[in-house]
Amino acid sequence: MITLLATWTFGVTLALVALGVFVSYRLFAFPDITTDGSFTLGAVTTTVLLVAGHDPAIATLGGAAAGAAAGACTGLLHAILRIEPLLSGILVTTALSSVNLVVLGRSNVPLAGTATLLDRAEAILLPATTAAGFGDAAAEAARLILMLAAVGIAAHEAGHALQDHTGYPLMSLRNAAVGIANIGSGFGLTVFMFGLMFASRPMAWVGIGLFAATVFFQLVNLPVEIDASNRAKRQLVALGIVPGADMPHVNKVLNSAAWTYVAATLQSALTLIYYASYLTGGDRDSES
Repeated sequence: MITLLATWTFGVTLALVALGVFVSYRLFAFPDITTDGSFTLGAVTTTVLLVAGHDPAIATLGGAAAGAAAGACTGLLHAILRIEPLLSGILVTTALSSVNLVVLGRSNVPLAGTATLLDRAEAILLPATTAAGFGDAAAEAARLILMLAAVGIAAHEAGHALQDHTGYPLMSLRNAAVGIANIGSGFGLTVFMFGLMFASRPMAWVGIGLFAATVFFQLVNLPVEIDASNRAKRQLVALGIVPGADMPHVNKVLNSAAWTYVAATLQSALTLIYYASYLTGGDRDSES
């Protein structure tokens, strides 16, 4: 039950992020990508306050205020300096990648043993669910599901080993594309941003081309991951590691993992299309 409560609370948190993107894009028609950095800024600010011993509610409000301040910076760049909305968000997000590290002080801060707002929510909801009869049985079910999930994830990685052993063609193509994909993900949007800053459309198109290499890698990687999951399912049954009656639970884990790759690929492809349409729209405006 604790696992279910954690899932619900994290879902509510991420729903607020989705709501922020919806408001900026659909209601205000403002292509704002500040959330890529402001959500992290709120997280690191909350973490620093929690580690310093502040109340979880105060720490969470401080994180929300930090994220709101980042969004305000984007708005000020657009409203006062007349910078394009998309470029304003890129500038703030790029700056936040360094600011977040400075605020946190290091790349990772463990919160084990530190009380958070989610812990308070679980403390309030857990007695109610236990009183309703979801206590020990739910805990055992949660442990069983976590164990099956661990088996599924390990089998998925074993599926990659089998692909490498059998010389799966797309696996070789994916490995060959890793280098250019890393360059594209690291410098593509930066080159695109500088192209917009200096009004150089050729430079902006170079940035889009670099980012397209990342999209190509993800498109190749998608069938590789799906094939690894399918190989894992067959091996789990063939070797008798998981009984057939429990395979539906493992299948859910592996299918969920596959859908995360689908979502990431779709996001990158839509981002690429958006940036390309932004430039082509600007070209049409300049010609008219």
